Amino acid sequence: AQAGDLSRTMVATLNVSGLEVRGLRKDVAAGYHVYVCASVEGRLLSTTRVGRLSDCGCGAWSEVLSFKLTDVAADLVLSVYGKQVRGPFPDHYVGKVIVPLSRLYKDASPLSLLYNSPTEFTLDSWFRLYPLAETQLHFEPAVQGVPDTGLDRVDEGLGEIRARIELCLLDGTSVLLCTALNPPFKPIGEFEAAAVSDRHMKLAAIRIRAIVDALLSVSLVMDSILRWERPAVTVVCLLWHTYFCLFAYTWQWPFILSFGFVFLHFCFPYEPDPSPLIWNEDIDRDPNLPKNIAEKLRRVPEIMGALQSGANRAAFYTERFLNAFNWTDPAISVACSISLLFASAVASGLIGLVQLVCYLTVPFHVIAFCVGLVAFCPFLHVPVAIPGLKRPTDVVAKRDAANMPDSNEEEGEKEEEVKDEEEAKAVEKAQVEDDPNQRAAHLSSPDVGPEPEAPVGLVANLSRFQRSLVMICVNILRRIPDSKEISHRRVAETQEVSPW
Repeated sequence: AQAGDLSRTMVATLNVSGLEVRGLRKDVAAGYHVYVCASVEGRLLSTTRVGRLSDCGCGAWSEVLSFKLTDVAADLVLSVYGKQVRGPFPDHYVGKVIVPLSRLYKDASPLSLLYNSPTEFTLDSWFRLYPLAETQLHFEPAVQGVPDTGLDRVDEGLGEIRARIELCLLDGTSVLLCTALNPPFKPIGEFEAAAVSDRHMKLAAIRIRAIVDALLSVSLVMDSILRWERPAVTVVCLLWHTYFCLFAYTWQWPFILSFGFVFLHFCFPYEPDPSPLIWNEDIDRDPNLPKNIAEKLRRVPEIMGALQSGANRAAFYTERFLNAFNWTDPAISVACSISLLFASAVASGLIGLVQLVCYLTVPFHVIAFCVGLVAFCPFLHVPVAIPGLKRPTDVVAKRDAANMPDSNEEEGEKEEEVKDEEEAKAVEKAQVEDDPNQRAAHLSSPDVGPEPEAPVGLVANLSRFQRSLVMICVNILRRIPDSKEISHRRVAETQEVSPW
């Protein structure tokens, strides 16, 4: 994580409390003293060790682990360890949970992310422990058709952990400002250059398929607008079309087109495949994939032959187009030249006729407005359906339903939260009075990220204010997730069992 000539600025604090475990294996509960390690941005804090757990593998800690953050979208990693009761053996690793902090403000409104209200985001839930490697800090997307790219499911389960995660922004800051001040602590999305493997080839195919699906969804969006499935959105689009065709000046086109692009993306969010692949047992091997090195070597000539065939086909038609006019065959060149001139003359005549009619009678932009107005007639359209893609109205209805809780349930939840907080404070106060020396053991580490590098290139010739603006734009661009990052966040969401 580097920020050019801008040092990493602390933008928030993270508090992890209410730690509990349940459902741990019997051998862990009986033979180990269990503790939890929380790490974020390379800093690590751990709880005290709890003695033998109950028969159901349950334990709890009353400690609060606090971190200073420079990246509000970093990943919080909660790892469960066990210290053997007897013997100088290394600590036993049980499992871990990865919680992207962006999960805390995922359901917030866009205005709340822009302004500094609210400044606190909370997530209180149970999470399943996944059998990740002890050093693994990121979910790698499993690929259908390529075996052993996911996780091995544990039959008995590793147990669950509960945590109350509180993200507190500093005064005067907002989520958007926090993301712009610092680059991501860990770079998002690194392209696999020169990686020739089944997994990377499948990932490339998945990326291409996602782009094609996104382009195909445009037809569904236009169909939804023209059929008046959401009247308010269609009215806004109709007003936009009217202003763009009849009143807008040429210098206004960039802003008007950008406004329409942002408005449609806000009203019709494109949702990629919401069901990530996690477990190896759910992966079906692609029969077309080579099984060993010998088969891979035999497929190299096939791949090179396919590439050569495609290049040969493109060169074939290009050569024929050039030879049509180089007078190698005079008869063909005469025919092609006459055909090209005749077609261009017809096209020029039609364009001139349209311009003349528009100049003498109705302007061209008025004709475009009338054509667009006719297109908004819902009885002229047939519903469009593309296999494998959801209609935009289904995605919007799902999002609206998720952001519209029942008022009575919300009031009851608030009352229960107030009671729980009062009881927790009373219990914590009593424990502190009984044992004032109780605290979390932690590993010392710096409060800031790596030292920034000196600016190079054109950025070094800019003023400090200009460099700040450039780095803010670069920081935002660096945070745009790719398919791997989206898959990581969705797999992490599957660890969440239920709110507390």
